[in-house]
Amino acid sequence: TTPASVLQVAANQTAFPTTNVYGQIEATGGSGASPNRLSMGVLSSVVGSAPAGTGFIQALINATGFTNLVLNPLGGNVGVGTTSPNSRLAVQGLSGSASAIFTVASSTGTPLFNVLPSGNVGIGTTTPSQKLDIASSDDSMFRLSKVGGGWNYINFYNASTGIRQGYFGMGSTGTDMQ
Repeated sequence: TTPASVLQVAANQTAFPTTNVYGQIEATGGSGASPNRLSMGVLSSVVGSAPAGTGFIQALINATGFTNLVLNPLGGNVGVGTTSPNSRLAVQGLSGSASAIFTVASSTGTPLFNVLPSGNVGIGTTTPSQKLDIASSDDSMFRLSKVGGGWNYINFYNASTGIRQGYFGMGSTGTDMQ
């Protein structure tokens, strides 16, 4: 209860996030009874939507509310699944795994956008079979918009030669199609 340094290792703390913590490491700063905190630990039971055994890192301001957590604010790259990230955020899947290496989900946990190790991207599907696979039950599931007048068209190029092989277009009035 009275740490000797700015790094405190504790178990079964009630300060964050609940008493449902196996153990946590906490760094505190500031003065008074409610200092700012950065806590890391493992949950011993369900907290919100996180199951028991989930690891966490959480920042608190004045022990009254959650605040943003910033990684490498002065530079450097962040890697998930890699020890040598080559961009600001590098996510690398496990070798031989078919699981998505990156997923964006709704607030209910429904996957909305998935990237597989194959490089296939799925919007509305967790099993994209092409480089871009869009699935939707809506009538309008894809939209391209051009700012300004003139023709709206999609070009198809040969990647080897850089020569346009064809195009699909629609006139500025929406009535001409080629």
